[in-house]
Amino acid sequence: MAQRNPPLTGDGDGPAKDFAGTLRLILILRVVIVTALLGSALYVQIFFGLTSDSLYFIIGLTYLLTVFYAVLAIPFRANRIFAFVQLLLDVALVSLLVLVTGGVDSSFIILYYLLVVSAAIVLGRISSFAIATVSALLLACVVMIANGGFIDLQILYPFARPAMNTLLYTLALHAFALELLAALSGYLSGMLQTTAARLRVRTADLARLRVLNESIVRSNPSGIITTDMDGKITFANPAALGLLEQPLEEISGRDVRELLHYNPAAPEPMLSDEGWDREMLLAHSDGENIDVGVSRTLLIDADGMLVGKLYTIDDLREIKALQARLRLQDRMAAAGELSAAIAHEIRNPLGSISGSAQMIRKAPELSEDQLYYMDIIIRESQRLSLILNDFLAFTRAPVCSPVEIDILRIARETVDLLANSTEVTSDHQIELQYGGLGELVARVDANMLRQLIYNLASNGVRAMPDGGKLLLTLSREGDNAVLKFSDEGHGIQPERLQKLFQPFDSGSRGGVGLGMAIVYRIVQEHGGSIVIRSKPEAGTSVTVALPGSGGDPSGFSVRVETAEP
Repeated sequence: MAQRNPPLTGDGDGPAKDFAGTLRLILILRVVIVTALLGSALYVQIFFGLTSDSLYFIIGLTYLLTVFYAVLAIPFRANRIFAFVQLLLDVALVSLLVLVTGGVDSSFIILYYLLVVSAAIVLGRISSFAIATVSALLLACVVMIANGGFIDLQILYPFARPAMNTLLYTLALHAFALELLAALSGYLSGMLQTTAARLRVRTADLARLRVLNESIVRSNPSGIITTDMDGKITFANPAALGLLEQPLEEISGRDVRELLHYNPAAPEPMLSDEGWDREMLLAHSDGENIDVGVSRTLLIDADGMLVGKLYTIDDLREIKALQARLRLQDRMAAAGELSAAIAHEIRNPLGSISGSAQMIRKAPELSEDQLYYMDIIIRESQRLSLILNDFLAFTRAPVCSPVEIDILRIARETVDLLANSTEVTSDHQIELQYGGLGELVARVDANMLRQLIYNLASNGVRAMPDGGKLLLTLSREGDNAVLKFSDEGHGIQPERLQKLFQPFDSGSRGGVGLGMAIVYRIVQEHGGSIVIRSKPEAGTSVTVALPGSGGDPSGFSVRVETAEP
């Protein structure tokens, strides 16, 4: 009967654990043999009219012991001595069976050999030799009693009594065979258990390696997608599913080319014998295309056959945003140098021109035409002076001196200043909302905050040349002070939206393109964030969040979206 191999302990005498299953197998094997014996006895009794009360007694005793073993197996399920005692009692029962079924002529002598093999499998080599020795001794006793004439059992059954030398020769053969079987089965059992132990170790190693590989794949921040050779998706790790925002069930079986598109603006791919690396566009669930870096390699099995393709996907959005910020900073630095040179070269002559024109205008003999042209000179000189002030504010190294101030008060003062400027007409409406806040205290630079509010509010006014409503909403979100500017203007075209913070890129009439660049720098110095949403003919909203306790420039972030403001 098949036996399950428990783990090997390496002591050379069999396993030392997992005896619960082993003992169950011993019980099952015993029940099967005894049941077969009972069936054969009933068959003989029914068809041949022969019966043996001793045989039925041994069968009943075996069933009783089996029940007793089953009860004891619960507390002693890991006890080797308990298993060995069971085998010894089994040897005794087999001896009784041999005694009542003919001694040396009994067909049940083979059960000794089964017990020796069972001992080797269950307990190991030494126990197998012990069972073989006990079996040989008891067999000799039984044979001598039943066939040697030591006790007259003619009253039980008429046995022929062979010569003593024949009995001794038969017993010697059985003893030799039992010991030889113990040696062979012990050796084979040891090899089997060693192989099983190595297999368990190898299986455990493979299981750990599999868990490690799965953990690496699932924990990898890069998206991983595998396909068959036809490009049908077979697997995607959580990072890839996160980029797509789709479950595996929805993308499994789809062609990977439905999700990865070539980017015509990307640089040339890097090719190799194993695959390629290139920038591509990943189709997001909301229809947006995401800039990603894709590396494709071939999957090869242990036989060297191609079984699929592996795509490693990295989100390039943050890298692209960082590159754009670096390019913007380079442009701002170059513009700063240019602005400083222009300001120094123009400011003094411009002051002289403006002052002289104002003096001349006071002359009483000037005609109306002369007064008109003098006003033009003075007005344009003032406009140039404002441009120069923007240049100087832009080029001057920012010195951020945050103090705790009430942003609500600064916003009121700045909005009043803008409302009384020439930029605001009777068709414009500027509204300040603060949701019942008594004050909105934060650590910011007061002058920078005024500049920020004025620039953004004036941009909103310029975006509504025919009039409209500009709404400035102040609120607090956690530790952040939030200022939201919303206008009803013409909106910003998507292509301009991405260049909004570049210097000298003005989209409003009369501007020079430094207002948003200055706002960018102010928010960056405070470690805040800017979110701009705009859609053509639907207006624009600019949301600025400034840390209430003072921010670190490294926490700065900017996002622009073509969406309803």
